[in-house]
Amino acid sequence: MTDNERVLATALPQRLNAGECEAIALCHQRRIPLLSNDRRAVRYCQTNGIDVVDLPAILRLCWTRQIMTAADVAQIITRMEHVERLTLSDAQREAIFAPQRRRR
Repeated sequence: MTDNERVLATALPQRLNAGECEAIALCHQRRIPLLSNDRRAVRYCQTNGIDVVDLPAILRLCWTRQIMTAADVAQIITRMEHVERLTLSDAQREAIFAPQRRRR
């Protein structure tokens, strides 16, 4: 991290964990999107105009862009639930696995 990025990271709200603060500072300064599963970090970025992609969007892109199958994504979610104690809401699951729109 640059000195400016470190300063920005320490100025971010204390409700964000240190790793998320560093990631947000890096992404903000370098003008790249943040990839995060932390709801507070995602909300902070959305509120402050920092590009952010959350876990449900990443998982959806994995199967809609044919990087893996929907079944593979479901397996990843199951593993994350057991190993990382991930909890996805019904709405998040529906968004991940919603049918693809047909392209014209």
